[in-house]
Amino acid sequence: MPVLEVWKSKMTVVMKRGRGAGYSGVDNPLFVRENNRMFFGSAKPKMEELAGRLLELTAEGNKDVVEEVGAPEPAQEPDTTDATTGVEALVARETYYKLGVLKDRYPGEKRVALVPSICGKLYEKGYAIYVETNAGLGAGFSDEAYKAVGCEVLPDSGSLCAKAQMVFVIRPPPVDVLHQLRGKYCVSWVGRLTDAGKKEIEIANGEGVNLVDVTAVPRITIAQKLDCLSSQAKIAGHRAVLEAAHEYQKFFAPEITAAGKYPPCRVMVLGAGVAGLAAIGTAVSLGAEVRAWDVRDVSDQVESMGGKWFSVDFKEEGAGSGGYAKESSDAFKAAQK
Repeated sequence: MPVLEVWKSKMTVVMKRGRGAGYSGVDNPLFVRENNRMFFGSAKPKMEELAGRLLELTAEGNKDVVEEVGAPEPAQEPDTTDATTGVEALVARETYYKLGVLKDRYPGEKRVALVPSICGKLYEKGYAIYVETNAGLGAGFSDEAYKAVGCEVLPDSGSLCAKAQMVFVIRPPPVDVLHQLRGKYCVSWVGRLTDAGKKEIEIANGEGVNLVDVTAVPRITIAQKLDCLSSQAKIAGHRAVLEAAHEYQKFFAPEITAAGKYPPCRVMVLGAGVAGLAAIGTAVSLGAEVRAWDVRDVSDQVESMGGKWFSVDFKEEGAGSGGYAKESSDAFKAAQK
């Protein structure tokens, strides 16, 4: 279904025997879409019955069958009597929730929590969006780019926090900004399982702020677009190899020149998760010989990226829940050394 992109159809129909997830336990992402309908029943007899009913529709003027089958009502034509267009028309609509985009204050952080294209989609859905001035400048988005999609740019965090009900920022803001968000929501990269994340939660709790940790999104089908851990890990793995190549100051690929012969660089990747696999792919593309290891047996994934797998002569299951690796035992660590 993802290959066919059937969700873009005006209406989709999913046929199932019942409401359960099935033996695979995988949720169908079409179920939650407004343009989807469910058709319950055994496949063969129900499809034959449906095909027979549809054939009856070929009889001209047979409206009773159409009403019985339950054909969707024709789409209403948009009202074009209002002369306002573009942003002016959007401003005129009633907003039911107010969002804010804070400028990240962490040293060296250039990312922005919401880019203009996403802000535009949210604005069309009825959200009012406030953006702190220069919030997207580090990521290459000017204040004018946000204004063009209907956002209101505010001069500082104080005015933004006063208007917004929920704010978005890459890393949790400092205490002085959190104090301005008392009783409101802050969506951020908290990392609640890390020591730094636990400290951020304590600070936010003391200020009366509701922290929403984007790293806590479950790894299920319907939430794949929200999986920021995987997307940022992939970038981190790619960047790690590029920075390593810069520090290495030699060729990664083998070279034979008039000045001499250069063997390929040998790269060792410890951990073959999302970041590790991205690092393997980048190093292989640069011409290096790549070897990798992980506590889980993911040799097939490593080899599919062009790397070589090696293992430790010690039997222990390293896979944890949700596809993540678990901490190794002391005996395994000793054998690894």
